[in-house]
Amino acid sequence: MGCGGISYYHELTRLEKIKPRIKNFNIAVKEFKDNIVFLRKLVKGGTNKSYGIQVARLAGVPDKLIIKAKKILAKIEENAENSRNKKLKVKKTLKSNNSLGQQMDLFKNSNNNKIINMLEKIDILSITPMEALNFLHKIKQKIVVK
Repeated sequence: MGCGGISYYHELTRLEKIKPRIKNFNIAVKEFKDNIVFLRKLVKGGTNKSYGIQVARLAGVPDKLIIKAKKILAKIEENAENSRNKKLKVKKTLKSNNSLGQQMDLFKNSNNNKIINMLEKIDILSITPMEALNFLHKIKQKIVVK
C-alpha cells in the first residue's frame, strides 16, 4: 500500500493469524454518502476501510482541511492502485516470457532461481533506499561470474 498508515494497520490486523491471544474487533459503522454513524456495537474482525476523515469531520475539523485531506487520500489511493497494477503486469510478463525461463533452464544455475525468488518476494514500494541497496548487494553476491 502506498500509505504507510494503511500498511501498518493491515500488518497489525494480520497479527491475529500468528499470535493466538490477539483478536481483532471494530466498532460497527453505518455509511451513507460521505457520512458515518457509529452503531455502538463491537464486532469481531478488522475493518477494510479507514474512517479517519469522517471522524475528523465529526470532531469538528474545519471543512477546508477535510477537503484537502480527501484530495491527498485520493492521490495516495491512486498511487497505490497504479503500484498494484504495475506489480501484476510485471508478474504476468515474467510468467509469460518463455524465453527467459528456457534460457535459465538451459544453464541450470540454482542461483538464478534463488535470485528470481528473492525478486518475486520483495515489495520495492515499501522498502527504504538503504534496504534497497542492501538487497541489491545480496543479489550481487549470489551472481557467479565465470
